[in-house]
Amino acid sequence: MDSIARRNTNVTDVTRRAGNAGSDVHPDAANAKWITLSQAAKEAPGRPSSNAVWRWCRRGVISRNGERVYLRHIRVGGKVLTRSEWVAEFGEKLAEADRRYFSAQQEAAAGIPPRAAEFNPAKGGLCGSVPSAQSISEIDQELAAEGL
Repeated sequence: MDSIARRNTNVTDVTRRAGNAGSDVHPDAANAKWITLSQAAKEAPGRPSSNAVWRWCRRGVISRNGERVYLRHIRVGGKVLTRSEWVAEFGEKLAEADRRYFSAQQEAAAGIPPRAAEFNPAKGGLCGSVPSAQSISEIDQELAAEGL
């Protein structure tokens, strides 16, 4: 058996489903286009490194809501393979988890009244709260009345 036939046999063997009474070969195995992680990195948006794609497979990515999302993959011998569809699915799952988080944040904030437009904590409270000359003289009179 030559090495190409052996590789194809390994892919089929890896994709077998345990306990499937009908066909024991994964339905997508015959027409699946497997890609290496470095090829997946080239196809992924933003051109991540192949190391990053490996981390997505093995450790996953923690989304904003704390859910860990993994890139689907298979291991054939010493190679880790995935599919272009799985890379796209991974991005969609991660985006969906983030959407759930942000929609929950918006729902939680819906009951909180908005701040006043003139509020600015960087300037020490309310904007435009510089006392006028009249209010300064009133403050001075109050302090003099108190003996301070």
